[in-house]
Amino acid sequence: MWTEEIVAGRPAWRHIPSGVVFRAVPGGTFRMGLSEAELAAVRAIERSGGAEDTLESFFAGALDAQPVREVRVEPF
Repeated sequence: MWTEEIVAGRPAWRHIPSGVVFRAVPGGTFRMGLSEAELAAVRAIERSGGAEDTLESFFAGALDAQPVREVRVEPF
C-alpha cells in the first residue's frame, strides 16, 4: 500500500491507492502568530486598494492569531 521513494532529493512515502506523497517533518520551534507590524501592513494594503479580494475574513480571524508565540513541534 506504500512505496518509499526520493522526491526532490528527499525521502518520501507514496500512498499507492491515492498517489499522495508524505514526508517526515522534523521537530523544532518556530514563532507562530500575527504581529502588529504584519497587521498594519495588511491594513495599509487594504487602504491603498491593493487587495484583489475583500479582507473581511482575514480581519475577522486576526485576533485569534495574536499574540505571536513560540511553538514547539515534535517530529512526525
